[in-house]
Amino acid sequence: HFLQDLKLFFSKFSANLLKGLIFIHHSMKIAIVINTSWNIYNFRIGLLKALQDAGHQVIAIAPKDDYSIQLEKEGFVYFPITMENKGANPIKDFFLIQEFKAIYKQIQPDIILHYTIKPNIYGTLAAKSLKIPVINNVSGLGTIFLHNNLVSKIAKVLYKYAFTYPIKVFFQNNDDLTLFVENQLVKVEKTGLLPGSGINLDKFIQQSYPSKKEFTFLLVARLLYDKGIREYIEAIRI
Repeated sequence: HFLQDLKLFFSKFSANLLKGLIFIHHSMKIAIVINTSWNIYNFRIGLLKALQDAGHQVIAIAPKDDYSIQLEKEGFVYFPITMENKGANPIKDFFLIQEFKAIYKQIQPDIILHYTIKPNIYGTLAAKSLKIPVINNVSGLGTIFLHNNLVSKIAKVLYKYAFTYPIKVFFQNNDDLTLFVENQLVKVEKTGLLPGSGINLDKFIQQSYPSKKEFTFLLVARLLYDKGIREYIEAIRI
């Protein structure tokens, strides 16, 4: 009856993924799938620990990197997968779906949490073929919505097809949610809004603003227009 429990709790806690899973009354096997182990360890470890503390078995699925072993040291089962973060090779993507399917069939999770574009699309298609419920998370749009080329058009079609299946699709800002709904990539009743990924305030302690009137801003980012470089330079000139 865990699927009924999930639907009940998401009807009450539609804006809080963690509450919906933590308050399920029995232990579940939960898989979390992201495009790097580094991402899981640095940005989702709090979620994994909370689910683990709630009595669930948590399985991390991601390409192998220096942080994969750290996930195992934290007590999580880790499964490697071959996944390129960039690129849209249809042959490789087909085999990625098959690899997702093989891992999911081996693990037999009760539910799967997908993050980032390829798990959100191809992981969902694999889960759908096995009738495993999924929850998808769109933490950002990436570059496909910045360009109107063949790759972006294909990605949107795949999003629309894949996003008919999840129990819930969470977004981290209302603009992204609205864009997906207006482009008919997901039905509004499937969506939920989260207030960001959150940070560990015990690790990242809030600091007071400098007392002096003038202080220095530092931008740490890739030198891409998409990252706000133009706006940053314009702000400097004010």
